[in-house]
Amino acid sequence: MPQTIVMLCEKRPWPPTALPNHIYEVKYDGIRILGKKQDGAVKLVGRSGEDYTPKFPEVVEDLRKYTIDFIPDGELCSKSGDFRSLAGRVHLKDPFKISLRARIDPGVYHIFDVLGMNGQIIASQPLRERKRVLSQLGEMEHVKIVMPEPLEELVKRVDAQELEGIVAKNLDSPYELRRSW
Repeated sequence: MPQTIVMLCEKRPWPPTALPNHIYEVKYDGIRILGKKQDGAVKLVGRSGEDYTPKFPEVVEDLRKYTIDFIPDGELCSKSGDFRSLAGRVHLKDPFKISLRARIDPGVYHIFDVLGMNGQIIASQPLRERKRVLSQLGEMEHVKIVMPEPLEELVKRVDAQELEGIVAKNLDSPYELRRSW
């Protein structure tokens, strides 16, 4: 399968220091997914080009409920936060087993960027504009919208909950197909 090119993070020392004109978000431990919702059809594609659409019907169902067409970028995680549960699920092929796992430990798609909206590509627009568009989407049971948080509070939460980390993003940056955040 062809590789899906997405914007990636650069690793920095912990704890992070505040940077001018930057926002801060949780770095989720999951599978990077570029989605597409167009004319009622939904597709979920990983960085390796693998089609995850049939593996996460609960996420697909929620994305179909949006009344707009869009191209989200985000991280697909298990609701429990257990990466092993998520990793085991991606290898399932039996629709019954997939459906069972969707009920036991459903997937949650944490959308942190949007590259297109209603047929218009907005990836070249600054992050602040893409976040404005993203903030208007609203959340569903299996689709969560990632918005910035104050850095000091985020550091405490990441440490307390032993989360993967924090992503710093420049508000003026376009979506770039390289390590930039």
